[in-house]
Amino acid sequence: MRLLPLLVLPLVACANAGRVDAIVALEGDAANGATLYTTNCAGCHGADGQGGSAPRATGRDAAEVASVVLGGEDEMPAYADPFDDQEIADIIAWLDAQG
Repeated sequence: MRLLPLLVLPLVACANAGRVDAIVALEGDAANGATLYTTNCAGCHGADGQGGSAPRATGRDAAEVASVVLGGEDEMPAYADPFDDQEIADIIAWLDAQG
């Protein structure tokens, strides 16, 4: 049973690969991303994205952020359904502006 996550996670990453590429190609709106981040992410990743009860969200590659948002990582659940591609691109734009 412990091997199941090891087998499923690569499948999730592969399934999201095309969506990650589409998100990275979009131009994000950092102002909208700030609102989305504050409402959905700041509680765990801190108001400025520098970390809180969850790891730092800033300073990560756009494709990595998109992949983690879509597929989850460690204790973070996947957020593929609540966010559309543009919203994820907006969050990434805000994170990039934070450094």
